[in-house]
Formats: sequence, C-alpha cells, structure tokens
Amino acid sequence: MEPGKWIRALREERLVKPSDVERITRSVAKAKRNADFFVSHSTLADIEAGSIPSLHKLYGLATCLKVPLNELLLLFGINLEEISQEQAPPGTFRFFFNFDLPELRPSETLTTSVAQRSERNAVSLLDCWAAFLPARIAKEDVGDYIEDIHRRAKQGERWQIWVRVVAAIIWTTINTAGCVAKNLFGKSAEEKSDRKASN
Repeated sequence: MEPGKWIRALREERLVKPSDVERITRSVAKAKRNADFFVSHSTLADIEAGSIPSLHKLYGLATCLKVPLNELLLLFGINLEEISQEQAPPGTFRFFFNFDLPELRPSETLTTSVAQRSERNAVSLLDCWAAFLPARIAKEDVGDYIEDIHRRAKQGERWQIWVRVVAAIIWTTINTAGCVAKNLFGKSAEEKSDRKASN
C-alpha cells in the first residue's frame, strides 16, 4: 500500500480528524519552537495523496497517530536499523551541516517565528538580486524594500513580505532597464545636441 493511503487509513481507523492533526501538530511545533512540525489540513491532504513529507512533518504525524516514527519512516523506505551497515567507513570525508534554529523567546508565537523566517529568506533573496543591479538601484531601491520588509515582519505580515519581494524585483528590473536605455541612447542624443551646438 502507498504510504499516503496507509497514513489516511490509519488516521481514519483511529478516528483522528484533519483538524485534530492540525491542533496536535501545532502544539508540537510550539513545544519544539519550530513551525516545521506543524501539519496543516492542506499539507495532510498532500501527504495522503502521495507527497513525501519532511522529517518534521513525519514526527508530527507519528505523534498524532500514536505510532513509532520508525514505522512511518519504513513506509517511505527508510530503515533506521540499516544505517549502521551503510555508514561510511573510517577515513572517508564527512560533511556537517548545522540545521539548528536560533532559540526563540517564550513570548514569541509560532506565527512570529514563521514571519521571521520569511523575513530572512526575503532579505537574502533581495541581497542576491541586488548583486545584479547597478549600484545606485541596489543601494537605494532595494534598500528601501528591505527596510519595508523588516517593518512588515515585525508586524507579522508574512504574505505581504513576499508581495514586496515581487514588487522589488519588478520595479528594480524596470528601473535598471531605464538606466541601461538612458546610458545607451541618452549619451548619443547628448552627443548629437553637443555637435549641433558647436556647429
């Protein structure tokens, strides 16, 4: 049986409604101070339709369905008992990544941490975008958008952060095209007028 169908069958067998999954995983996410553990109704529907969930989502589902996490991992072809057999032999290269999130203060809510993550991602994206723009546009226009994104993040306006990112990319593209056109065509027009004036 496909993993998503098995999860749905188990959920229905145990009389766990999608709203129960949302409620339980929201409390897990708050306790862990990590929004990735939250499984929304739409995410649950995607998983049950065949989407492969993250480890955080599987952890949340294991909590809701009261099954060991290992059992859910096996559904997706991950057998934890085989890890020791498949580990790299000594002397090989290993890469370490830090996936730890910064500690959140107890007063911060789940939506605040999601807004902060959106803010970080949006600012990183605009910083990368600014590398391709003329210096004046990168400093002034993108800088203004980044300030606005910081303000909106403090207010918890997550979706408006991404609207501002799209607006920044569109506006700076138009502005850059105008600068390029002015540099290409504006100088030749100035040169013509200078020639006419000297004649």
